[in-house]
Amino acid sequence: MSKNKTFKHNSMTTKQIISLSITTIFLISLFIYLLVYGTHLIVALLIILFLFLFSFGLIYNSNKISLSKFFSRSRNKYPSSRDRSKKQYKIQIPKTDTPETLKFTYHSPLIRKCSNCGMILTRNMKKCPNCESAIE
Repeated sequence: MSKNKTFKHNSMTTKQIISLSITTIFLISLFIYLLVYGTHLIVALLIILFLFLFSFGLIYNSNKISLSKFFSRSRNKYPSSRDRSKKQYKIQIPKTDTPETLKFTYHSPLIRKCSNCGMILTRNMKKCPNCESAIE
């Protein structure tokens, strides 16, 4: 009893292989060019490594689906159960008529004017610094 199963391999396509081989040929020629014109070996290797990894990432991940598509969901498509529970347990309280009072208490203003000289003062000042009169 042999079962034939088909496995999907994450192999690279021919387009990716061709573009990767062209990139490696270009990078090898760039490496030789950098060494001929007197660049240090470590600097040349770092430049080539960076360019190789950058191009490999662009080539290899060109057809991948981004993770944000998996995590974002439509709110209209999947209504949350929490909203339904809020609607179920909402208790309506009857409105009671309260007599309206017209007694209001006001705080003292933050900025006041001196009655003698008209200088603008803050609330915590007890005496005007200009004319030295007491502020009410």
